[in-house]
Amino acid sequence: MVLVAGIAVGLAVLGSTDSKQSSKLTIRRAVATGAPVSQASRSSSQHVPAVQVARPTITPPLRDLRPEPGKANKAFKSVVDHSRTDDLNLPDTHAGSALVQHSAPKGLMPAPMANFEGVNNVNGVYPPDTEGDVGPNYYMQWVNLSFRIFNKNGTPATGIIPGYQMFTGKAHCGVPSGNGGDPIVLYDQFSDRWLASQLAYPTFPNGPFYQCVAVSQTGDPTGSWCSYEYIAHQTNLNDYPKFGVWPTQHAYMITVNQFSEPGDGWAGVGVFALERDQLINCGAARMIYKDMFSVEPNLWGGMLPADVDGTTLPPANAPAPLIEVDDHDWDPVHFPVDRLDVWNATVDWAGAGTISVSHEGPLATAPFDGNLCGFALCVPQPGTSQKLDTLSDRLMYRLAYRNFGDHQALVVNHSVDSDGLDHAGVRWYELRKTTGNWSIYQQSTYEPDTTVNRWMGSAAMDHDGNMAVGFSTSSGVAPNYPGIRYAGRLVTDPLNQLSQGEATLLTGTGSQTGSFGRWGDYSMLTVDPTDDCTFWYTNEYVQTTGPTPWRTRVGSFKFPTCVGAPPPPPPPPPPPLLRHLLLPRRLSAAASREYSGSGSQPRSGRSGERTARSAGSAAFAPGVRFGAGSSTRRRGRARSGARASRSSSPSAGPSPTSHRLSKRSSGDAVLGLLSFRYRPAKNRAT
Repeated sequence: MVLVAGIAVGLAVLGSTDSKQSSKLTIRRAVATGAPVSQASRSSSQHVPAVQVARPTITPPLRDLRPEPGKANKAFKSVVDHSRTDDLNLPDTHAGSALVQHSAPKGLMPAPMANFEGVNNVNGVYPPDTEGDVGPNYYMQWVNLSFRIFNKNGTPATGIIPGYQMFTGKAHCGVPSGNGGDPIVLYDQFSDRWLASQLAYPTFPNGPFYQCVAVSQTGDPTGSWCSYEYIAHQTNLNDYPKFGVWPTQHAYMITVNQFSEPGDGWAGVGVFALERDQLINCGAARMIYKDMFSVEPNLWGGMLPADVDGTTLPPANAPAPLIEVDDHDWDPVHFPVDRLDVWNATVDWAGAGTISVSHEGPLATAPFDGNLCGFALCVPQPGTSQKLDTLSDRLMYRLAYRNFGDHQALVVNHSVDSDGLDHAGVRWYELRKTTGNWSIYQQSTYEPDTTVNRWMGSAAMDHDGNMAVGFSTSSGVAPNYPGIRYAGRLVTDPLNQLSQGEATLLTGTGSQTGSFGRWGDYSMLTVDPTDDCTFWYTNEYVQTTGPTPWRTRVGSFKFPTCVGAPPPPPPPPPPPLLRHLLLPRRLSAAASREYSGSGSQPRSGRSGERTARSAGSAAFAPGVRFGAGSSTRRRGRARSGARASRSSSPSAGPSPTSHRLSKRSSGDAVLGLLSFRYRPAKNRAT
C-alpha cells in the first residue's frame, strides 16, 4: 500500500498497507495460540461473480499524451493513520537462518551497462512499489503513482504519466480517484504485447475494489492500449496483486492478499485468471476468480504466480505454479517446518469458464528466520534513528520460470534474519522439475558480511541458467546509505552459492526519515527478450535525506559467458481489421448464435455503382460496434454505412458464451460473439 504525507494507506498502492500487514500478523498470532482463523478475521467472500467479462476502451497513443501534474489520490488522505507495528506481539526468536554465504569474491560480477534515472516521487507517496519490464526496444517502468517508457539508452520515450491515464474512459480506473497504485508491468514475449495493471478503490474503505488492466495494441508500448476495468471484490481489498504470464493456460495469472473492508480483516488469498487470448487481441475478456480462503485460510506468505521467461513455452497444458513461503515460527501447528508451499492453477475457458487450484504439497527448506525485528521497522540508515521496513513475511516478486528442455526451473527469494541479530539477508531458491513434482535444487542465504543489510530482492535466470538477484542495501554507518546492488552465479559455479559476488548499480547518499519507514514494497529483475541474456533491474534508493525522498534507478548487466539466443518466432499477425465491412441494415438474433438480416438501397444512378439486396448471417467479436445502415457497392472496393469502428481478432482459445445484441439510440449495434464471418445468401441487382 501507499503512504501519503505520512499517512498509511490501507491499500495496495503500495504493495500493502501498513494496516493490512498488522492485521495479517494479528491473524497469525491468533492461529498460533489455537484460535481459529475464522474468529481472528474473515468476512465471507460474497457479492462477487466468479466470472466477469470486460470490454476494452482504446487509449490515445501514450507518446501523444499530455501528462497531468503529479498528485496523490485523495482517497489516501481519508484513511486513518495506521502503523505496521500496531498491536504486534510476535516474539523475535533471533533464531537466524541456515546456509548463510558469509563471503563473496569481488570484481567478478559484470558492471552495469545501461544505468539511468527512473520515475521519482512526483506524487508525494511512499513506498514506490518499483517495477518495470524490458521489451525489444523499450523499458517501461511504473511506480506509485505514475509510469514512463524509456528507450533502452535511457532517453524518455514518453512523459511521466499518472497511472489512471492508462485507463482513460473507464468510470473508476480512469479518473484521479482511481489512481490506486500497486502497479505491475510485464512484457509478453510470446505475443509481443505489454501488460500493465494497478488498483482502484475510489470509495475506500468501502468497496467495490477494482483491478485495472491494460494490454498494448502492438509491441510498441508508446502506442495505444486496450484498457479494462474489473471488479475484484465488493468488500475485500485486492491488495499486493502479482501477475504472471502463463500461455499454456491461455492466461495471465494474478494472486492478491485480500482484506475485508472496512476493518482490514484478513480474508485470505485470491487467485484470478485473465483471458489472455482475448486481451492480446483487444477483445472482450473474462476474468475468473477463485477465493482460496475456503480452501486454505493460512496462506500468509505472499503467494506468487509463475511468470515465463525465455523462448520456450511450458509443456502443453501445464498448470500455472503458485508458491508461497511459511515460517515454522509463525504457526508451528500448521507449519511444522520452514517451507515453500506449491499449488497449481488450471483454467478451463470452455463455457463460462472455471479455475481450479490444487495443492501439490510443501517443500521443506533449510531453516530460516523470517522475523526481522518482530516484523517492525528494522533496517538502520546512516545519520538517523529511523529504520526501514523489510516485508520479511512474504516471497518477493517475481517467481521467474524457465523451460530448459531437459528440466523446468523456478527462482524466487525472500528476506530473512541471517544471523539472529536482525541482520537482513536474501534467502534464494532454485526449484527444478523434470517429471513429477517440483523440488528444491539449490538454496542459500546471501549475506556476505556483517555490516550491510540486503533485502527487497528480485531473482531471475538467463537462457544459460546463470542466475542474478538484485536487492536493496543499507547499514547504520556511512557511506552505506540505502542503495542498489546485485549478485549472481554462473550455471557452472558450485551449488548454493552466489559465487560471482556482487556489483553496485547505485550508491545512495541520503536516508529516508519518514516515521512509517515504508520501503519497497517490491523491486523487479527481468531478462531482455532480444538476447535472453541481459538482466534489467529497477529498485529505489535515496539521494537526499528527507521524509519521503525516494528515487528509482534502472540498470542492465550481462554475464560475458552468455551468448545471445535467437529471438522467439514472431507471433502470427492478427486478421486484418474489419474496415469497410458491408452489413445488413436490419439484424435479428438467431438461435444458432449467429445474426441474420437483409438490407437494400435505391439505385444511385452514378456510373459504376449498383444497389444490392443481401441476406446472410454473421457471428461477431465481443464489443465490436457497427453503425446500422445500408451499403453501396463500387467496382473494386466496398464502402458501407455500417462499418466496424473496432475489431477483435479471433481467439486461439475457446469461445465464451454469446451475448445479446443491443441497439443504441444512435443506430449502432453492439454485437457480442467471439468471431466474425459474413455469408451472403444471395445477391441480386435491382
